[in-house]
Amino acid sequence: MLPEEKDAIESAEKEIVSYERKKPEKKKKKPVRLPLPEELRREEEIIEPEGIDENWIRIGEEITEILEHKPGELYVRRIVRPRYALKKRASTA
Repeated sequence: MLPEEKDAIESAEKEIVSYERKKPEKKKKKPVRLPLPEELRREEEIIEPEGIDENWIRIGEEITEILEHKPGELYVRRIVRPRYALKKRASTA
């Protein structure tokens, strides 16, 4: 190997190439589940929390619908979970 070739190889190894790469921004789509058809029969199941008395007030509910099947039939199992919060008490001074 000639000394000139050796110098050229060493200078090529020292050369550093740098650049900035911009990734294209992809907007992630959230999966959207279509509502279950209204004509399907619905079985409703209400799950009440334990220990609820007159000091609690119902503030809403969470509803989950699950498509179920029995041989020869499709139906929707609708699970309702009421949500409660403590009533505000008047301060006694």
